[in-house]
Amino acid sequence: MERRFGGTINLVNPQPISLYQIVRLYKEIVDPNVDPQPIGTDSERGKVLLATKGNCALDTTLLESLVHIPTAEESLRKNFEKMKLEREQAKSSEE
Repeated sequence: MERRFGGTINLVNPQPISLYQIVRLYKEIVDPNVDPQPIGTDSERGKVLLATKGNCALDTTLLESLVHIPTAEESLRKNFEKMKLEREQAKSSEE
C-alpha cells in the first residue's frame, strides 16, 4: 500500500557533525599524520568562517519515520574505512 505524507523532508543524516570532528575521524581511521587544529570563533579566520558557512541542524524526524538513515558519523566512518582499505591496496600494489 502506498504511504502518503505532507511536509518538508530534509534529506540529511541525523546528528550533525562539525568539520573538526570529521577531520579527527579521518585522522583516527585513515591517516594518523593529519593534525587537525580547531578554529576558535573569536579568531579572525573563525569570524570569516562563521559569516560564510551555515551552521545549522535540520529536523530529520519525518525522514527517519520513513526509512532508517545512519548518522553522519556512521556514514563517514563506513566510507573512511573503505578509503583506508583502498589506500592500503594501492600502496601494496606499488610495492
